[in-house]
Amino acid sequence: MSDENTGKVLKTLRIANDYSIADLADEMGISTSEIIEFESNQRQLTFNDIIKYSRAFKMSKAALLMLIEDSPKLKYDLPYKLYKLLEKIIEKLDIKET
Repeated sequence: MSDENTGKVLKTLRIANDYSIADLADEMGISTSEIIEFESNQRQLTFNDIIKYSRAFKMSKAALLMLIEDSPKLKYDLPYKLYKLLEKIIEKLDIKET
């Protein structure tokens, strides 16, 4: 499962959950290079990856999948609006990678 939206959603959620790349990799039990590959759409998510991300972000697998798969189509739904708000906040704060 992968499209151009996947990496952007994963990176936004990581930053919104106050994880560095290294911290999230530790939490998920994977390497930092895997996080970078997911966020840059160079690696496809498996179901096990979805489970690990949903646990780390403390959200349901369904909510995570909805953001990844459906957010471009759900322009009027509350989750989409919240996601877009998070993106804007992160851009305005000019949060740098750690």
